[in-house]
Amino acid sequence: MPLDTDLRRWCVYGSTIINNNMRGYRMSREGVVVSQEDPHFLVEYVIRIGCASEFHLGIDPTITRTASGYKFQVSHGGTMRTYTSQQMFFRHRVHHIRGRATHVFLVEEEKEKKDEKEKKDQKEEKPVVLKDAWLEVDRLSEEQILSNIFEVYEKTIPADCSVVERKQRMERARRYFIPIITSWAVQDVVQGMIMTPGDVEDDDPNSSAGVFHLPRNMAYDQLASATRSLGTSLSENYPPAIPAVRRALYTPRIKRQRWRTVYGTVGVPLNMVMNVRHVCIVLRDCTAALMLLTLAKYRHRDVSLFNMYLVGGDSQEPSGALSDVEYAADWTSRSGFHTIRTGTPLFMATEKVVSMWLYLPQRPPRHNDIDTHELVHPLTQMPLTRFEPPEDQAASREKIPIPEFWVTPLHDAEDLYWVAVYKLLYSVPAAHAVPAPRQVEVRKLLFGFADTAYRKEFMRFGRVSVPLKTPPNDEEMVPIAFLSWWLVLKDIGAVIAKAHYDYQTDWNTDVFHLNLERIWLTFVKLVGAMVTDLEIADYADLKDAAPIQQSIPGSESPNQGRATKKRKTNNA
Repeated sequence: MPLDTDLRRWCVYGSTIINNNMRGYRMSREGVVVSQEDPHFLVEYVIRIGCASEFHLGIDPTITRTASGYKFQVSHGGTMRTYTSQQMFFRHRVHHIRGRATHVFLVEEEKEKKDEKEKKDQKEEKPVVLKDAWLEVDRLSEEQILSNIFEVYEKTIPADCSVVERKQRMERARRYFIPIITSWAVQDVVQGMIMTPGDVEDDDPNSSAGVFHLPRNMAYDQLASATRSLGTSLSENYPPAIPAVRRALYTPRIKRQRWRTVYGTVGVPLNMVMNVRHVCIVLRDCTAALMLLTLAKYRHRDVSLFNMYLVGGDSQEPSGALSDVEYAADWTSRSGFHTIRTGTPLFMATEKVVSMWLYLPQRPPRHNDIDTHELVHPLTQMPLTRFEPPEDQAASREKIPIPEFWVTPLHDAEDLYWVAVYKLLYSVPAAHAVPAPRQVEVRKLLFGFADTAYRKEFMRFGRVSVPLKTPPNDEEMVPIAFLSWWLVLKDIGAVIAKAHYDYQTDWNTDVFHLNLERIWLTFVKLVGAMVTDLEIADYADLKDAAPIQQSIPGSESPNQGRATKKRKTNNA
């Protein structure tokens, strides 16, 4: 439908006629509404649609088509600039009417025509990245959220720091995020395009009835005025009060508005990073970004392969950067408006998938302390002291009631963990592009099935298999060249699982920060030890995998988990 194929569209009208009854439909990013059957509605509908302008029919005037893509208008401090798309990087949920319809493009800014001398003197403009998406109306822009994060971090810098040192610390903090040139709510300039223009009006967003708006402009007014004396039924109201019944499975409507964000850096998304050391750099620096989010009491909620980037690297060491923080929310709020489960299911924390606690106090898994000697903090660059977790409260925990489930920054850390595991299990060394004997089997259990029991077992014990089969050892799960990479991820899984056990009922910002710091320290060690020339190849064909040893029935580990009964998923 046009909402899928034409980025300019923000709504679409439709109609059905059966005998002498007619219904009108409006489809937008808020949902679908349909009018009640009314034989008198036909004339009104046909004339209004026939007289309507492109804008009132759902065409965004700030986007125009080109031979190879689109031209976007974006406001920079009140000044309109035009960006021409060069390449589409990403599109998501365009087929869902109520989806965010996120599009990401490589774009170039159009400049005013200059003479030849000015063109030679002018530096060549570098491409930038533009994202166009429909977000809930009460969300802050990504630019504002980053501003809040940096403001909180700046307050933690000691007052006796020099101006130069303060500036350096802030630059280091900003380095962990993709820089934003501007974020613009399209509706701020395009009058009438508020939320989803012409949507249904009602007092209760959960209501099933309201007022169905139809387009109206000067042409319609002139026609209605000229013909009303002849006894036509053209409405004098604006808009006509036509009762509407909401469709979309009777769910509450989602009020959205269109945002356009321009980023100043073109990074390489993690799914396209093909050097193991560079992958580890991205994981390390994005963990530091999560530390900053936690410091400002935010949770990212959507860590994935596609919003973690490798940037720089031409003349200096590359670094990692995190993006898409517009979905971040206050982790301390357990009853906030945005309680809908957010994230990429493939990388979503296990507890978040089922909206319930899974890591209740039990026997804690193995855990190795990290030596912090000669390491420095990612933000302050000050020497780190040995990590000391809060005192264990296991003795008194049994008397404390289990809290209601809510999403915390620790789930962001687990999201990042699953991104790292996915990248590992879907990779093979370029020098010997053959999967490990049971690599395919393990990745199918973790990413090919909906049962969370496999993931829970894997994170706690670093291994997984189907019942009645011996779990694979490390060398059977990953290629030998990636063994050091895997052993670090194995320890990080234990860090996250242990954090759940230790702090299940006593979570605060300091505790989260300490656990993220431990994960960051682990990645620092890995980056320092990883060779620079270990390249990743496309995953080999499954028939080329190394032979799998036959397991002996009944020889499974006593700790091996069994599939648990699925429970109804709640929003979280």
